[in-house]
Amino acid sequence: MSNLPASGRHRWKTFWANQTTPLHAAEDEDGPRELAGELRLLFTEPTRVLEIGCGNGALFTHLGFDRATRYLGVDFSPTMLAEFRDRLPGTDLVTEDGATFRTSERFDLVFLGYVVQYWDRGQLSRHLANARAMVTHRGRVVLAGFPWSRMRLA
Repeated sequence: MSNLPASGRHRWKTFWANQTTPLHAAEDEDGPRELAGELRLLFTEPTRVLEIGCGNGALFTHLGFDRATRYLGVDFSPTMLAEFRDRLPGTDLVTEDGATFRTSERFDLVFLGYVVQYWDRGQLSRHLANARAMVTHRGRVVLAGFPWSRMRLA
């Protein structure tokens, strides 16, 4: 996204800032459940979870994150986070840009679902450096989605 001209970045951020759904799966109950079923193959039951690009929380319970002892969700869309909070009050959610988010806290799982396809190489590199610093020694970083959305049709 950072390689877009300033007007393009503004339109992109404005578009996503006003969305209430992540637009990556069918919005009925079966879409997120099926998607989460595939993603659950990538990690074991984590106890401490950081989810970057958590959106409206559609995948939260399907991924088993509701059973974690610590969960932190990060998204830059306040409207999606409001939907998440309405559905699951008390969930720890932060409005931040996932590409640059960093905390001193350590997690068993740093999970990104359908976010990285919107980042350029610099943003991805920055995030991976941050993720390495936030994941425990035996933890896992999972990036799910298409790295380059233009390649979907190819």
